[in-house]
Amino acid sequence: MGGAAGRSATGGTGATGGAGGASGAGGTGGGQSCAYTVSGEQLIASPCNLTADATTGGNVQFGAANGGAFAFNATFSTLTTLTAGSYTQADASSYSGDFPLSISDFYVCSADCLDATGKPSSPQGTFALTITDPGPTQVVSGVTFWSPHGTLIVVMPARPNGAQSGSVTANVTF
Repeated sequence: MGGAAGRSATGGTGATGGAGGASGAGGTGGGQSCAYTVSGEQLIASPCNLTADATTGGNVQFGAANGGAFAFNATFSTLTTLTAGSYTQADASSYSGDFPLSISDFYVCSADCLDATGKPSSPQGTFALTITDPGPTQVVSGVTFWSPHGTLIVVMPARPNGAQSGSVTANVTF
């Protein structure tokens, strides 16, 4: 699977290469709580976990998920440390996320995207990540973890050739 690889907020469902990944909530080394709402074709509000981390000299990775109903990951290859600022899909080397509803879901992806039938499809969706404060750091086995504050807005259109239509917007506060 392509998309945003690496450590993730939970081992939840991933869009094409998405937020499946690290061991349990918060991934290796912890994580922090967040809250999200999804609006549009579906409406849900729930707690979630997020991680923001980088290996020594590596890329910053950011993930938010709640273990299955929502997942998002982005990798920023031009960043080696998380700083306050605004980031979009134009800043990410890869990103993916989903809001699954059975086989057909809503998702965002940057590469190796698949439609609901498993065939390749074009990248879709957008995100806006605002870090107001990167927060304190913790280093565990050469990986730096941040405890940031800010917001994440992810617009996820329906997966092509699926049963869903329209889009959903996830608003995450952390």
